Amino acid sequence: MIKLIGTAYRREDFTPEEFMKYWIDVHAPISSKAPGLRGYVVSEVVRKIAGQLETEAFVEQWYDDEESWERANQSPEVAEAWEDVGRYAR
Repeated sequence: MIKLIGTAYRREDFTPEEFMKYWIDVHAPISSKAPGLRGYVVSEVVRKIAGQLETEAFVEQWYDDEESWERANQSPEVAEAWEDVGRYAR
């Protein structure tokens, strides 16, 4: 099992609430269609207490192995998810 963790940055024309609502209600259902995806979690950053990283949220994804992840990244479902990112994030 491998776990991927990424960051997300909201577009300036979205409020933090709009950003998270879009991600949860629109983007997550698109992203969760990735073939071989075993888990998908979005964690909102509500308060920063240490460090330099400035982000609004983190996403975690699980795949059985690196090959499964690579196959998913070649799929039309993942291409659709990446195309959607620009609609709410930068």
